[in-house]
Amino acid sequence: MMQQSETEDIFRELCMCNGLSPEKIAEQGPSVTELEMFFSGYPRMVGLLYFPNLVVLTLVKQDIGRIEGLEACPLLTQLWIAESHLVDIEGLDYCTNLQRLYLYYNQITQIKNLENLTKLEILWLNSNNIKVIEGLNTLTHLKELNLAGNLIDVITDSLDSNVQLEWLNLSGNRICSFKELTNLTRLPELQILSLKDPQYAPNPVTLLCNYMTHVVYHIPKLLRLDTYDVSSKLAKDFAESTVMKKKMYYSMRVKNALRQLVEIVERLKKQLSSMQEVPKERIKTVNFCIKALESELALQHLSKKQNYALTVLNGLKTKDGIEGMHSTSNSVKNSTDDSNAEQKICKKLDALKERLMFWNSRLDETEARYQTEVTPITEFLNLSVLFLLIELETVGNIRFEEGTPSDVWFTSCYDVILSRFCAWDFKKLGVTGLKINRIIRVHNRMLRLKYEDKIQSILSKEGSTYKSENYSKHLEYLFYVCDPELSTEQNEVLQILEDGFKKAEVYRLLGRDEAVPLCNSMSLCEQPRIGYLQRQAKAQNGNYVDPVPFRYGCIQRSGTYLCKTLEV
Repeated sequence: MMQQSETEDIFRELCMCNGLSPEKIAEQGPSVTELEMFFSGYPRMVGLLYFPNLVVLTLVKQDIGRIEGLEACPLLTQLWIAESHLVDIEGLDYCTNLQRLYLYYNQITQIKNLENLTKLEILWLNSNNIKVIEGLNTLTHLKELNLAGNLIDVITDSLDSNVQLEWLNLSGNRICSFKELTNLTRLPELQILSLKDPQYAPNPVTLLCNYMTHVVYHIPKLLRLDTYDVSSKLAKDFAESTVMKKKMYYSMRVKNALRQLVEIVERLKKQLSSMQEVPKERIKTVNFCIKALESELALQHLSKKQNYALTVLNGLKTKDGIEGMHSTSNSVKNSTDDSNAEQKICKKLDALKERLMFWNSRLDETEARYQTEVTPITEFLNLSVLFLLIELETVGNIRFEEGTPSDVWFTSCYDVILSRFCAWDFKKLGVTGLKINRIIRVHNRMLRLKYEDKIQSILSKEGSTYKSENYSKHLEYLFYVCDPELSTEQNEVLQILEDGFKKAEVYRLLGRDEAVPLCNSMSLCEQPRIGYLQRQAKAQNGNYVDPVPFRYGCIQRSGTYLCKTLEV
C-alpha cells in the first residue's frame, strides 16, 4: 500500500509538472507527445503506459536508477535521462523508432542493449564510467556520438560500422596514442572531432607534438578539430606537406639502414664462402675416395663369389682325389687373401667416413658461426628500421638516440650495467665478463607525461614537502625481466618502449606475479632468457650445437620511483 501510494504521488507530480490532470489522464494521455521533468520529483519511471503516443521524454537531474516502462511508448523518438543514477543501459528493446538518446552524467559502465535501435542518429553517453567502446555495430545511421568524460583508452575498430558518423566527441578520456587516432580514418563522413573540449580534461594524445597536423592529414574531410576550424585548404596543404617531408626523410633513413644490412650480409657471406672452401674440397675428395673403395669392395665381393663357384664346379668335375685336394687348398688360400683385402678396404672406408664426419662438422661449425655473427647484426638493423617507423608513426613523439662514450648519460648507464654484473653468478655458464655493444636512449614524450603526472599525484597524496624535495633519492634504475616463454608479443621489449609496461593483472594472467617484473641484478634479469635459449639449442638437430646460444642479448633499463619497499 505504501509503495502504491508513493507511485501515485510520483505520477501526480509528473502530471502537474506537464500541465495535466491525473483525474483526466485517460482522456488527455493519448494526445500527449512530449513529457519533461527537471530537478527531482520523478525518482522512478512510472505511469508511462498512459502516454502511448509519446515522442519526446526528457528527464533531467532525477534519482532514476533504471530505465523501465518504455515498452508502452513505441513511438518514442527522443529520450533524455541525464544527470541521474543509471548504472545500466536497459529497457529500450521496444523503442525501435528512437532517433536521439541522451544518457549523459550517469554511472553507466558498459555500452550495451542498443542492438534494436537501428534508427538512432544521436547518442550522448558523456560523463559516465565507460572503459570500452562497444555495442555500436548495428547503429549504422548514427551521425553524432558523444563519449566525452569517460575512461576510454583505445578506439581499435569499434566504430568501423558507424560509417555515417559526422560528429564525434572523445574529450576527457585516456587516449594516448596516434595509432588509436588513425582508426578514425575509417569513418568516411567524419567532419567534427573533439579530443580537447574545454569542458573536459584533454586526452593525453592532444599534448603531443604535431597532434593537429597528424589528425588533419589522416582525416582530410575534417572541418573542425577541437575548437579550431580546419576546413581551409591552407590548413590541409600545410598538414600534407609536413607529413610528406617526414615520410621522405624517414624513407631515406630506412633505405640507408637496409642497404647497410645488405652490404654487411654480403661481406659476411664472402667470408663464409672463403672459410668453407677447404672443408668443401676435403669433403669432395673424401667422397671420391669412398666411392672408389666401395667400387673396389664390390669387385672383391664379386671375385669371392666367382672363386666359390669355381671351387664347387671343380669339386664336381674332378675324379682324382689328389687333384681335388690340391684344387680345394688353392681355393681356400684365394679365399683367405680376398678376406684380408676386404678387411683392409673396410678399415679404409671407416677411416674415410670418420674424416667425412669431421669435415662435415667443420662445415656446420662455420655455417653456425656465420649465423651467430649475422643474426645479431640483422636483428639490430631490423630493429633500427622498426625504430624509424615508430618515430614516423608517432610523428617524432617517440625518438631513439644511440649513445656514444662522449655522452654523459651513456657513461652513467654503462657504469650502472657493469656494476650490476656479478661474474660469480655466471661462473657455471662459463661467462667471465660482459661487453656492451651499444646503448640506445628512448625519448617517449607520452610515457614521460604519464610518469610525471603519476609522480605528482603520489607526492601530493603524501603531502610532504620534504619528500618532494628529496624525490630523486627514491629513484632506482631497474632491469625488466623478460621471459620469452610467457611473452605474448613477438617483440615484447619494443612494445614496452612504445606503450609502457602492462598492468599488474595482465602479468598475473600470463602466469607471472601480479606486478611488473623488475630487478636490479643482471643475473635475475637474464635467467629466463638464458634458460629458454639453452633449451632451444638442445632441441635443435644438427652436427654443431652452439655452446653459448645466449651470447647476444638486449636488456631494458628503466627509471623507477620506489614509493614503499619491503624487506624480502
